[in-house]
Amino acid sequence: KTRHLREKCKIIEAHEYQYLEFNKSWDKYNLDFEQKSQFYIEKLKKTHESQLLTLKQSLKDELHSKPPKWSRDLMDWRKRESIMVDRKLYREAQQIKLVSDALEEEERANMNSNLESLFQKKERHLKKQQRAELDALEKRIETKRRENKKLREENCGRLLQRNKNIVAAMDSRHASECLSIASKIKQQLQERLHFQKVDDDG
Repeated sequence: KTRHLREKCKIIEAHEYQYLEFNKSWDKYNLDFEQKSQFYIEKLKKTHESQLLTLKQSLKDELHSKPPKWSRDLMDWRKRESIMVDRKLYREAQQIKLVSDALEEEERANMNSNLESLFQKKERHLKKQQRAELDALEKRIETKRRENKKLREENCGRLLQRNKNIVAAMDSRHASECLSIASKIKQQLQERLHFQKVDDDG
């Protein structure tokens, strides 16, 4: 009995240690998974920031490098201004210049506004695309997280069941050994009683 108890305690202690190591291993795995997941999320966010900066720079470059496309009306007013200067009609040329400058300023403002609207449209489209990419990444991470949780629970269940089966098998073996010993003791007692009765009869 004492030997059986010591053996069972030793097995249970080994199982408890195994269970602690199992949880420690999974905790480490989950920690690594969360750290890597956060790393990939931050990496994608930085890529998105870089894409937005590139888009803004391309607009800036377009504003400075692309020659303005003036209207026919403005070009006609500039032509009249030039004719007046050639004819030394400076007063008339100055009046025409005021009209031309006002018209140019209006057209430049419209061009800038159109470019800004185009940029905002491109920016909205890019941000929508980036949001979809980030959502997809976070969804993949969450799916993997759920799979890991399910796998841990399944492995834990198998481990506990295995250990339970080992203890049950050991208990059964111990019970069988105890019955065998009890049977031998009973047989020995019966033999002893039989010999004692023979001696008494003799």
